[in-house]
Amino acid sequence: MCDKNITILIVDDTKHFREFLKVILQKFLGITDNIKIYEAENGKEALDKVFEFNPDIIITDLMMPV
Repeated sequence: MCDKNITILIVDDTKHFREFLKVILQKFLGITDNIKIYEAENGKEALDKVFEFNPDIIITDLMMPV
């Protein structure tokens, strides 16, 4: 178990892929209060969430709208 809070942002325009990655990460890391996973469906929304949540890790698709 990790004592540090970890924030992850998943950015992809395909909802099913975002959900798939979220489930995989939750299974791999374990579901704890220390891990927050956020999602964004385009570049603008991703930038907004970067400034709002300051994620430790960003997993992103390179080719997206906006």
